Amino acid sequence: MGQGGEIQLTDALVKLSVQQKVLGYRYEGVRFDAGDKFGFLEANLYYALKRPEFRDRLVQTLKRLEL
Repeated sequence: MGQGGEIQLTDALVKLSVQQKVLGYRYEGVRFDAGDKFGFLEANLYYALKRPEFRDRLVQTLKRLEL
């Protein structure tokens, strides 16, 4: 078990590999940790900015915020 009692994916893969063959895939691209609060927010902003119907409004909203 990992931090906070979470079941970690790596631990599950190790257990599974004892029972059967486990394959991997080398992923190339953008990756977000949606299990992390900031990573979840980052993913939502990233994909919202890629959508034409959200982009301009989101950019204007971010500019209005006192950062």
